[in-house]
Amino acid sequence: MFGNDKHDGTGQSLLRLHGPGRSNGCVTACDASGWSQVKALITNTATTQVEVTRYKTITAPGGYLLGRIPVGAEKVNYYGRLKVE
Repeated sequence: MFGNDKHDGTGQSLLRLHGPGRSNGCVTACDASGWSQVKALITNTATTQVEVTRYKTITAPGGYLLGRIPVGAEKVNYYGRLKVE
């Protein structure tokens, strides 16, 4: 479901795609060259704008995620689906 970045199999959420470096389970490029290719692909992808629910994250001391509550809506660029194998 769009707007839901939680992996149903593991329960992991807040998954992101970014360049090489430190990661807490995101999808990352192995090196700067690989990231340049991915970034070019993203930059040249046609998008549409969609409205999704905006959430406020509730955390406990130490950063433990307690949950998220809906607080309205926001418009974001939709790039389509990305399947990583």
